[in-house]
Amino acid sequence: MRLIDMHCDTNLKLFEAQSKSLYANSLNVDLQKLIEADSYVQFFASFFELPAVPKPYEHTLAMLNYFKTLLAEYPEFEILRSRSQLMGKKRLALLSVEEGGCMEGSILKLENLYNAGVRSITLTWNFENEIGHTNLDPENRGLKSFGYEVVEEMNRMGILIDVSHLSDKGTFDAIKHSQKPIVASHSNARALLNHSRNLNDDLIRGIASTGGAIGLNFWSELLGTSRISRIEDMIAHIEHHIKIGGEDVIAIGTDFDGINCKVEIPHIGRMGDLEKAMRAKGHHDLVIEKLFYLNAERVLKSVLME
Repeated sequence: MRLIDMHCDTNLKLFEAQSKSLYANSLNVDLQKLIEADSYVQFFASFFELPAVPKPYEHTLAMLNYFKTLLAEYPEFEILRSRSQLMGKKRLALLSVEEGGCMEGSILKLENLYNAGVRSITLTWNFENEIGHTNLDPENRGLKSFGYEVVEEMNRMGILIDVSHLSDKGTFDAIKHSQKPIVASHSNARALLNHSRNLNDDLIRGIASTGGAIGLNFWSELLGTSRISRIEDMIAHIEHHIKIGGEDVIAIGTDFDGINCKVEIPHIGRMGDLEKAMRAKGHHDLVIEKLFYLNAERVLKSVLME
């Protein structure tokens, strides 16, 4: 089964270590495991904690450049920049940024990030930035004026708008303002686990209404009451998203290498375990294909430029 995973934090671990192999390592994601998983597109996030980085834009470029240097050693993989590459035969790495504060309030910096290969940006992480407010905001404030400008420019350039970590109000603002599908790259269902990082049913419907997708997050604290990320809990969230938003909204966003819990699917190469469990629950081939890659592929084809 082909696979598109819309979120991992592997690049952070690689950047911090400055010594690990991208091809084979002890992390949840490496190129060898992606081949084992029949990976089609793997999103690699450049993530940092905004207050801890004095120059967010320069730090982001350093992370991106480091990853591109590592990937360049393996010609069977390439950076996904345009829609036409989805028709090719190579495995693809999509460069994402998990902190819209990297733009430092500048549309020019957004354009430069695009030119550097970035094709998806999580508008906020856990800290308020020039774009808007996070799911931790007690006042549930939404996008700022610069945030609306960013949404428009990301639509124009062909950069995926990611609302994971954004406040509920900000997510609704993005849903209403975006002219293209949006995603929550690594978020689950709040109806099953009442966590601010999860999406309520109205948000699920709203993202589905844009033609977007929601990536299943493997973090135990967003799945259920067990300290272990269990496959049965993953399937429960998948089924809830289908119930509320339809089959076309489900996708994968593991959050591998950004979570610190035990996972019944220990690394990306074992994604077949989820496929087997879905079949055992009676889900037919098309639903599983939509979950694993078809829905995310549709969104990418809708958003990316030629």
